Amino acid sequence: MGLVRTIAPATEPVSLAEAKAQCRIDGTDENDLLTALIAAARGHLEETTWRAFITQTWRLTLREFPSCGEPIYLPRPPAIAITSFTYVDSAGATQTLTSDDYQLDVAAEPGTLEPAYGESWPAARCQPAAVTITYTAGFGNAAAVPADLVHALKLLIGHWSENREAVVTGTIATELPLAVQALVAPWTVRDERLLEGL
Repeated sequence: MGLVRTIAPATEPVSLAEAKAQCRIDGTDENDLLTALIAAARGHLEETTWRAFITQTWRLTLREFPSCGEPIYLPRPPAIAITSFTYVDSAGATQTLTSDDYQLDVAAEPGTLEPAYGESWPAARCQPAAVTITYTAGFGNAAAVPADLVHALKLLIGHWSENREAVVTGTIATELPLAVQALVAPWTVRDERLLEGL
């Protein structure tokens, strides 16, 4: 199984103005740094939770279809829509599945693809990337990202802005209760089926 993000999110869940307010920074001297910290914090928390925050596009490849009509689990929930769904048939030709051939459950966590009612997955040649699914995932735009994830992002941005080196010397550090880890824990994807082969 392979998973690659093909189109990054067009915006960030936290705006530059919000980051500056969180860090109590006026002026424009720190704009480039804060912009980089916003992207880094979003990337870090997406990796931590194994989710997509803002709408983005992913390509999932499989060696073969699941057996017995089992569902295909789409990493980086929440799933939004399928962009393309292809497979290599037993003769080596690439075939395309349409929305009539499968059912997408975007309400599931993670999203799932199953054969259409009464159908089964077609026979695919067993080889690397025999099945390729391109799909969009994420909560939507910045306003749709849950508030606790946004707050966790702000805390992380503020921490990185205040502590610009990897190590702080001569300081006793204590993690705040109910800080970043506690905020993201309920949103962390724990489904081991998504991690197989990655």
